[in-house]
Amino acid sequence: MKNFTRYLLVLLFSIGCSSHSSQLSDEISFDPNTNDIIQLSAFVEDVEFVNLEFSRESMIENIDCAYYFEDKYIIADKRNAVIMIFDNKGKFISKINRKGRARNEYLSLDEVRFDEKNGQIIIYDAKLEKFLYYTLDGNCTKICEIKGKNDRFFTDIINLPNGNFLCYSYIHGNASGQPKTDGVCEMTAEGEIIKWYWTSELVHPTQTPNYTLSYNPQGELSILCLEMDADMVFENEEVKIVADYKPQGNVAADFSGISNAEYSGWLNGEYFNSRFYACNMGQYIFSRWWGNKRGSEYYTLYDTRNNKIIVGREVDYQLANGKSVLPGHIFPKSKQTRILPAVSNLKDVVIVPISHSVLLSEKYTMQTKAILGEISPEESNPVLQIWRLKKF
Repeated sequence: MKNFTRYLLVLLFSIGCSSHSSQLSDEISFDPNTNDIIQLSAFVEDVEFVNLEFSRESMIENIDCAYYFEDKYIIADKRNAVIMIFDNKGKFISKINRKGRARNEYLSLDEVRFDEKNGQIIIYDAKLEKFLYYTLDGNCTKICEIKGKNDRFFTDIINLPNGNFLCYSYIHGNASGQPKTDGVCEMTAEGEIIKWYWTSELVHPTQTPNYTLSYNPQGELSILCLEMDADMVFENEEVKIVADYKPQGNVAADFSGISNAEYSGWLNGEYFNSRFYACNMGQYIFSRWWGNKRGSEYYTLYDTRNNKIIVGREVDYQLANGKSVLPGHIFPKSKQTRILPAVSNLKDVVIVPISHSVLLSEKYTMQTKAILGEISPEESNPVLQIWRLKKF
């Protein structure tokens, strides 16, 4: 295989305000009951695997973010509230583990972003309601407390080129008659909200809502909530909807504003909650959805240039060059798989970590050995699986 690291250096991503090259539809209607098989080879050209060095100092439970900067991988493990740094071959270098209540410490890694311009890691601690800026050697250079504490809760953030943050706030404030606090807003690095781009009218239609502001490798944004399934782009300092998904049949958004009891017993048969994940891959937008029935999930692959969408219950992980890729996670006691790309700063590259659940799965034992060799799940970190996207 060609020197993939050299390729990554060329593709370091800088989120910007350039215009979107694809002609996206304002509204995309599709039938969730379609049973096509989505071919990963449609948009993935090649794959490489990076084994991250395993030791007592470098143990990782889960990879939530995988940034690349100056020949280093910066890996965030939210569950253990630790950030690991490896070289481009996967050799462990150092870690940031500053959990505590001191002013320059954090209690939780609710979101981790990377500022390439200044080479700093940005941590959002929802428990202490503050942002912390760390250098790669672990020095805290800046601390910002969020203004108006307890008025809102940020479920996701994205750092913008101007130094501010794009935030998704969710607190069910609208349901209790409080001022509107749910939606997408821009906040300064000093923790002050300066602009709302979109606010939600949702009044808690389910007991387990799924809300997130999805950052994807191409720079587009995806708002995933029960009231709205749309792909957006931050362009010229504005948030614009470029694709609004309209599944045929009932979705949770149709029932916003009613109580949980009414919502739970409203429909006979299957309805669809929302997208669980969305990721822009070249000219394609790949999404995973779920329904109300156990194990009911499906995928959509939207071709932005040709304005076509494929809906499938399965994904074929075989590439055109004969190589195989592995799904990132597997449902316990289920044959179904889920794809959860890690947040990254790499354009034209998608990082899908291979978790221990895959390494230990009987279903993928042979495939895992063929790809990764005789690797011991009990003595290894999750593996970085790097998809290189096709050029169109």
